[in-house]
Amino acid sequence: MKCPSICNRPTVLIIVITDDHVEPRCFQSILNQDYVDFACIVHYLRPVQELNKHANVVRNLNAIREMALLTEYKHFFFVDSDIILPSNALSSLLSHRKDVIGGWYRMKSGKFWVSAKWVADNTMVHLAPEYSVTKTDLVGHGCMLLSMRALESLYFEDGTDLKCIVETGEVCLGPCATFGNLAARCGIEMYMDGSVICGHIDRLNGTVI
Repeated sequence: MKCPSICNRPTVLIIVITDDHVEPRCFQSILNQDYVDFACIVHYLRPVQELNKHANVVRNLNAIREMALLTEYKHFFFVDSDIILPSNALSSLLSHRKDVIGGWYRMKSGKFWVSAKWVADNTMVHLAPEYSVTKTDLVGHGCMLLSMRALESLYFEDGTDLKCIVETGEVCLGPCATFGNLAARCGIEMYMDGSVICGHIDRLNGTVI
């Protein structure tokens, strides 16, 4: 049953990021949310020739951030266009009243989940879903709820010029990890919600991981 909208509930802007199109299953999963007090926009990544893919995504995310800061929404839900949300995603994430909280989804390889913690200097390990709400150092931007306070304090960085060690060896730090590092410097804690398990569509063959 849909949750009724009442005056004192937070108002949410759902921001869907895509460089091509929104997968129908993603869009339908947004429409199926049991929390309905939201608006939704689709932001198409504008390519810039001199920027690499990560840098272009970050440039667009910061443009969205500037736009969102001018609105009166209290929360901002970032969703990638190939993510399938469970129907409770928005209501559950909001219920925990965290500045930054994400839902779980797998990386395209299917091997790891998009969340991780620092365990040593320059070394991260990926986490796996737990039923409870757990602290993390990395929330995937593909399913991430931010409060206005977080959006005012944080911005997006490329991170491809930085390296860290994970289970498979040395990799670029990337936008999600650099965002987490900035949150830590600003004293903003980040969490993962174990009741929000998303599907991740492989656009090459349409399968969901």
